[in-house]
Amino acid sequence: MTNTRLVLAVPKPQGRTRQGNGVAIFPPGITDGRSSRYKRFKEILAQLLKDIGGHPSERQFHLARCAAQLSVFAEFMEAQFAAGTPIDQIEFCTITNALQRALADMRPIRGEHDPVAMAGLMATAESMCRAGNNAYDKTSEEA
Repeated sequence: MTNTRLVLAVPKPQGRTRQGNGVAIFPPGITDGRSSRYKRFKEILAQLLKDIGGHPSERQFHLARCAAQLSVFAEFMEAQFAAGTPIDQIEFCTITNALQRALADMRPIRGEHDPVAMAGLMATAESMCRAGNNAYDKTSEEA
């Protein structure tokens, strides 16, 4: 018996859905985009994607969507609490814990490009060059 695995190819842009091409956030007919929750979801998602560096992997994009949704839920519950309406503390704690995990998991993993880390490395290298410091020279002087 042979062990065969299904290999899925990434479709060309012409064969992708509107979500896959980045044209729409949700499938057609789900929302018209005018609700305050939808607008807030879009704002949070845009900021999370900007924080990632603007070019997230598919994994990071889905985690950012989950984090945006959880953020909207948490904000809604916080508004209820501030208005004096009782909220389910266990549900709120569960939402904020899941949000924290989603945000932590958005960090790039091995093999993914991390533009924030790369920018930091480039800034450090540039400042060392401007100051005339070379790590290799210091190491060789100490030896």
